[in-house]
Amino acid sequence: MGFFDWFKNSDDFERGTLHEMMPQYQFKLPELRTVKGNLTKNIEGKWAGTSFQDNYYYNEKTHLPYNSSIDYITKFRQISGQDYGYDTIELIRQTPFFDNKLFKFRREIVTKKRTIEITEKGEGIYEFFKVDIVKEILIKTYFWYFEKRHDKFVRMNLFCEPKEIQNQTNKLVLGMEEASEDFFLTKEGDFYILKEGYELELEGYMKPAPPDYEPYDSEGNIRLKTTKNKTEGSVQQLSNDKLLFHSCRDIDFIMDSGGIISEHVKNVIPMNTTELFRVREKESTRIEIKGDYVDDRDTIIQDSVINKSNIGANIKSKAEEIKEIKELLDSGAIDKDDYEKMKREIIG
Repeated sequence: MGFFDWFKNSDDFERGTLHEMMPQYQFKLPELRTVKGNLTKNIEGKWAGTSFQDNYYYNEKTHLPYNSSIDYITKFRQISGQDYGYDTIELIRQTPFFDNKLFKFRREIVTKKRTIEITEKGEGIYEFFKVDIVKEILIKTYFWYFEKRHDKFVRMNLFCEPKEIQNQTNKLVLGMEEASEDFFLTKEGDFYILKEGYELELEGYMKPAPPDYEPYDSEGNIRLKTTKNKTEGSVQQLSNDKLLFHSCRDIDFIMDSGGIISEHVKNVIPMNTTELFRVREKESTRIEIKGDYVDDRDTIIQDSVINKSNIGANIKSKAEEIKEIKELLDSGAIDKDDYEKMKREIIG
């Protein structure tokens, strides 16, 4: 391995072209699928399923030129929590850290446990609330490099951002909840289209103001400006107990760290489809024994009480999830090892 190979993963790529690997953001209604049986229930209720998303990230981090009037020891402590002394700052100054740029690109397959609650608000409008819990993040492609070489940084092991560091960061995200609220659904033809409150001119919902920097940390040393945060989606109801949720997302933000580092991040989640099944709340069992109330939800239920239709729905749900990741395998989005790993996760 050559010395400069530390700055990137082993795959070949052309420097300066990472931004071209980002897919074009586009939302379009998919083809209708066949509705099974008569729809006697609407979409209102709680739904759950597993989402498989193809996520793309591009990051351009600018390290501004060295300025002798700036207290870099304090700056680095404020934005990173690292206590670098004067000698370390001088050593960094001798490398091309200042007046340099770091470029990163990665593509990930993200598996999420998705729960959606839909509540009818009247006049053909449904309130839409979504919660995602990240179960697995699989990095498929990862590149990074500095615009200017600085071999001393490798020896110092400072500010390096290889794939292993990203994997460690991703582990911190596993199990975290991501809530999406203030969205609504309105029916247009055979689809329910995702809308924001201000688009429907609902009371209390205002169009977002032009983007401006806001504090990202409690001390205000890191500031964030979200220039784009667009989510589009649609819902098709296939049966009383099954929905298809089609969605995509486009995010663009700028982060300023202490006035010495500026970071521009783009994230595109292309169109993806999640199969969601109606969640049936479990009813409690009430038994009176000599005047005392006993709530025995599990142990007292005998085989004769088991709802075999629910078992069938659960098996069908797993089968549908396996079918979905098989489509990812056939399309080349994941390889056979990824497919087998995801299948074991679904089977449990």
